Amino acid sequence: MELKTLARSTAISRSVVARQAGRIGLSLGILVASLALLAQQLAGFDSAQMHLAFMAVSAPQWALALCLVIISYAAIGQYDVLILRHLAMRHPEVQVRRAGITALAISQTVGMGLLSGALVRWRMLPALRFAEALRVTFAVSVSFLLAAGVVTAVIHAVWGMQGRVLAIGVLCAAGVFVALSIARPRLGQWTWPNLFTLGGMVALAAIDVTAAGAALWVLLPSAEVGFAILLPAFLLALLGGMISGTPGGLGAFELVILAQVTTLDAEGLLAAVMAWRLVYFAIPSVLALPALAMGGGVEDAGPCLPQNDAATPDWSEAGLLRQGHLSTLSIGQGRGIAIGRTGHTLICLGGPGPEDLVRAFLHLRQTAKAEGRLPAFYKIPPRLAALARQRGMSVTKIGADAIIAPQDFSPATPSRASLRRKLRKARAAGVGVAECGGQIPPSLHRIAAGWAARHGGERGFSMGRFCPHYLAHQRVFVAQHKGRDIAFISLHVAKDVWTLDLMRQDRTVPDGTMHLLVAHAIDQARRNGVAEVNLAAVPIGAFGGAPTIFRFLSHHGGGNGLWQFKASFDPVWRPLYLAAHGRVGTSVVALGLIRAIHRPPPLPAANKGSADPVTQT
Repeated sequence: MELKTLARSTAISRSVVARQAGRIGLSLGILVASLALLAQQLAGFDSAQMHLAFMAVSAPQWALALCLVIISYAAIGQYDVLILRHLAMRHPEVQVRRAGITALAISQTVGMGLLSGALVRWRMLPALRFAEALRVTFAVSVSFLLAAGVVTAVIHAVWGMQGRVLAIGVLCAAGVFVALSIARPRLGQWTWPNLFTLGGMVALAAIDVTAAGAALWVLLPSAEVGFAILLPAFLLALLGGMISGTPGGLGAFELVILAQVTTLDAEGLLAAVMAWRLVYFAIPSVLALPALAMGGGVEDAGPCLPQNDAATPDWSEAGLLRQGHLSTLSIGQGRGIAIGRTGHTLICLGGPGPEDLVRAFLHLRQTAKAEGRLPAFYKIPPRLAALARQRGMSVTKIGADAIIAPQDFSPATPSRASLRRKLRKARAAGVGVAECGGQIPPSLHRIAAGWAARHGGERGFSMGRFCPHYLAHQRVFVAQHKGRDIAFISLHVAKDVWTLDLMRQDRTVPDGTMHLLVAHAIDQARRNGVAEVNLAAVPIGAFGGAPTIFRFLSHHGGGNGLWQFKASFDPVWRPLYLAAHGRVGTSVVALGLIRAIHRPPPLPAANKGSADPVTQT
C-alpha cells in the first residue's frame, strides 16, 4: 500500500511539474508582453523624478506600511488554517499559519505559485505528503482568487467606481458560490466549502487585500489620491497580476494601476509601487528564508484538531458505522460517541451513556468548532436534551422510539388486537419465517433492489442501506411464501438490545407479512434473554403538532405509515430530541439531515469486507 501511495504521489508530482513548466513559459511570455506595453505607456517617463519620489518616502510611511503588511500576512496564515480544516487535514494550527505565511512570501516572489507554494508547505509541515501539499496549495490559490474577486466586486458596487459590469458579474458568481455551498457538490475527492468556511475565506481575503492596498496608499508621495479611489484600482491590479502568473504580478499590476489611477503622475505612482514591492514582497521573502531552512520540526506545537479513534459508541445502532459514512469521536477513558457530518454541522447520533454526558457535549462542541461546523445532537434521549438546554442550545422533540420488552410481550392483549388480525392473515396465506444465517442469499438482493426502485432509492446517514457485508453483522429474518423469499428485516444486535433496521419487501406480499417478521424477531429476542427490542424511531410529524420542517421529514420518511405499523405492537414510546444552536441552527441542521438522509452518497467499497469498525458487545 505504501509503495502504491508513493508511486501515485510521484506520478502526481511529475504531472504537476510538467504543467508548471508550461505555465512558466506562458508567464514569461505574459511578462515580456506586459513590460513591452508598459514601456510604450511610459513614453517620456522621467526615471530621475521617480528616484526622487522613492527617496522621499519617510520613515513613518515605511513603518506604517510594514505594520499593514504584517496584518495582511497574518490573515493569509489563517487562510491556510481554514483550508486545512475544510480538507480535514489535522495539523497544529501554529505551524499551519507559519507554513502559509512562508509559502506566500516565497511563492509570490519567485512565481510558479502552485509548485513553489507546495514545496514550501511540504517542507514546513513534515506530516504532509507532497500530493497533499499540492492539494492544499491549489485550494488556497483558487479559493483566494475567488474570494478576492468577490471583495473586489463588492467594493466596486458599493463605492460606485469603474467596473460596474465586472462587479455585477462577480456578484452573480458569488451567488452561485453560495448556492454551491448549500448544495455541497462533490467533484471526485473535492467538496465545495460550506458557508461558514466560505464566509471566513471572504472575510480573510477582505482583511488581506485591504491591508495590502492600504500599505500602498500610505507610500504614495502625496494625499492627492484618496483611499476610496486607490483601493478599487489596487484590487483590479492585484487580480490582474494574480491571473497573469508572473512573479508578484510584475508588469500586469503596473499596467492596470497606471490605467486606473490618473490623478497622480506616473513617476510618483510607480515610486510608491516600487516601495510597496519592497515591503510586501522583498522583505517578507528574505525573512521567510530562515524559516524555510529550519523547516517545520516536530509537529507538537499549538492546538491540533481532535482526532477520531476506534472507541465504541454506547449506542444501540452503532452498527451503522459499518456503512462508512459515520465515525466515532473519542471522549476519553476508552469511550466514544457516534458522529456524522453534513455540510454545515457535526452531529452526535443517539448520545452517550448518562456518565458521559458532559464530556460528550464538550468534545463535540470543540471538534465542531475546529472543523468550522455547528455542533448538534440528533435522536438523543431526554437526559442529554436537558443538558443541552442547560448549555444554551435549542431543543426540539423530533420523534420517539418504539420500545418493546420481549420478556413480557404477548400479542394476546386487548391493546394488540390489530396486530393479532395481521398475524392471522399472514399465517392463513401460508407465510413462513426463517432466520438467514451466514451467506446472504441472492433473493435478498432482488427484494432490496425492487424496494429501492419503488421508493426512489434507499435512505442514508442514520438509516441503514442494503449491503451483504453490513447485514452479515445483524440478525436477518426472511419471510417465505410458496417456496419464494418475499420480504426480510434486519436488526442491530448490541448488549441486551436489538434494534430494527432494514425492512424490505416485494411489490405484493400477503397482508401482515411484515408484522409477522417483527413478531418473530421479538420472540427470538425473548428466547435469547434480550431485555429490549427497539422498533426504531417514528418522526414527530406522525404524532401531530410538529414544526413545518419536521412535518416534511415525516411526510418523506413515511412517518404516518410507520406509526400505524409500530403502534400495532403497543410499544412504550421513548421521546427523541434534536439539539442545536437557536432556531436558525435548528433549521440548518434539519436541512442538512434531509439532504443526508434522502440523498446519501454511494456506499464506499471499503465497507464490503474491510476491517470491522464496530466492536460488538
